[in-house]
Amino acid sequence: MAFRGLAEYADGQPFEPKVNYIYGRGVRAGFVPVSPTKVYWFICFNRPDPGPKITDPAALKSEELELVRGWPSDLLAVMRSTPEGTVWDNAAVCAARDGVVIPRLVRLGPFLEHTNFECDLLEPALQSP
Repeated sequence: MAFRGLAEYADGQPFEPKVNYIYGRGVRAGFVPVSPTKVYWFICFNRPDPGPKITDPAALKSEELELVRGWPSDLLAVMRSTPEGTVWDNAAVCAARDGVVIPRLVRLGPFLEHTNFECDLLEPALQSP
């Protein structure tokens, strides 16, 4: 199972351009800046049964925060900066991830290599005229 979201920071997000991973028992989470004002995050977790689909945004936010209670404050801050009703779970996520999020990550650097090390851009940055 998975939850994913896109946090919004109107005045600019505070994170370095790198992927941040956190691992726990049966749960892993992470976040990465995808623009100057947006940060993509995810939580993947094991569950024997998917259970009923949650459609209430407040209940969804409560469940995702419960999964990572006590985890690093940066992750929790990113999750809390996600507008209610914009958290994805499962099927719709794959299309958004593959069509929007991953292409943006590739432009930022080799983030898909599961590292937190310094890295160069995969392609030269476009110069403004």
